[in-house]
Amino acid sequence: MKVKTTLKFILISFIIAFLFSPSLKAQKLYNSPISILYTDGSIKHFEDLDKAFAGLKANCVVYIPAGHYSASKDIEINVPCAIYGAGCRPYNGSQEFTQISANLKFDTGASNSTIQGVRVIHSIYLIHNTKNIFIRNVYINGEIIASKGNRGCVINSSVVKNMINGVGSDLYVSNCLAGAISNILNGSVRNSILIDRLYSCNYHSFYNMNKSDIYNNICVSSFLISGCFISNNLGKDIVIPKDGVTSVFVKYDANNKFDLSKCDYHIKAGTVASKAGTDGKDLGIYGGDTPFDDSGKAPIPLLLLKEIAPQTDKDGKLKLKIQIERYK
Repeated sequence: MKVKTTLKFILISFIIAFLFSPSLKAQKLYNSPISILYTDGSIKHFEDLDKAFAGLKANCVVYIPAGHYSASKDIEINVPCAIYGAGCRPYNGSQEFTQISANLKFDTGASNSTIQGVRVIHSIYLIHNTKNIFIRNVYINGEIIASKGNRGCVINSSVVKNMINGVGSDLYVSNCLAGAISNILNGSVRNSILIDRLYSCNYHSFYNMNKSDIYNNICVSSFLISGCFISNNLGKDIVIPKDGVTSVFVKYDANNKFDLSKCDYHIKAGTVASKAGTDGKDLGIYGGDTPFDDSGKAPIPLLLLKEIAPQTDKDGKLKLKIQIERYK
């Protein structure tokens, strides 16, 4: 997928800029204002969310530190870019996360973009012919709403309190916690938990799904589907236990379904959802090849050690000693 090449390029660009840019040496990434890294290696800082997104250029990387940010209008994204926050929820004792109060709209020019580690108070829209949008570790109070011309958009390890609506596109959803999912054509949904009964979906967990692969999911309500491949779904292919669907979870609070500090969606050993997937792993968000990431963070590398010689040696080589660790 083309988005993978783009993400690899922008991550390498960030590491190079971080090591050699004087403007970053004296500050921690998420203690600074909103920062944008451009492809020429230059970096600009913004205190204002509106101005930051007005400053986007093709293939730039946007870093939004922990805090609550409001935009004066919907945020429209028209160039390919990567948007990284400090995390979409409190985690491991830290109460810091990045929250944006606005609708985010990825338009046609934004194909091959990603957004990770952000909490969105409203909704995310994939407009017109947008392709290859990668959404991961995002918490959305509203919906993800696609459009019929979308292709290759991926949603992984995210929480969507309302609905994921494909609007006839081929969305690929994995390891997500959502209210319900509807209107996906020729896409797939796997290892997800659909935990709410939404009026907008006529109280179905899957509504108006067509020619899509649906497997290893856990659903509290019924399916309205046509021509789909379905397998190993609790609530459809696997009989619901007498204590109800939610009895398979380690911890469940009906009043706080989307609060991961109140619910633990790991599967209890010995229940019908344990090791019941097509791959022999658990059903739900912690199964499959891309299990849910509890940290909710973006994949920002942590620089542990940086030693750069003050000048080149007699052979014209610059000695570097660098140690980088993947985020935890």
